[in-house]
Amino acid sequence: FNQARVRCRTSLGTRDGIAPRNLLGAILNEGGLAKEAIGRIQIRETFSLIELPEAGLEQTLGKLKDTRVGGKALRLRRYHE
Repeated sequence: FNQARVRCRTSLGTRDGIAPRNLLGAILNEGGLAKEAIGRIQIRETFSLIELPEAGLEQTLGKLKDTRVGGKALRLRRYHE
């Protein structure tokens, strides 16, 4: 299971009480992805980065458009360094 992944960013972080399992749960439930499809999840104070499969990314982000984590909008976007 080796597919290209891209990093995506959300403005939710530790200051929002977010833990990796919160993001993982939301993405698995709403995004319809397999757990193996999701790469590293890095939680920072003011944002988080999540590696998602490049294939079908727009579709995945579309499904996650209205997702909320801990009562706050996830607003996942492709991350450009």
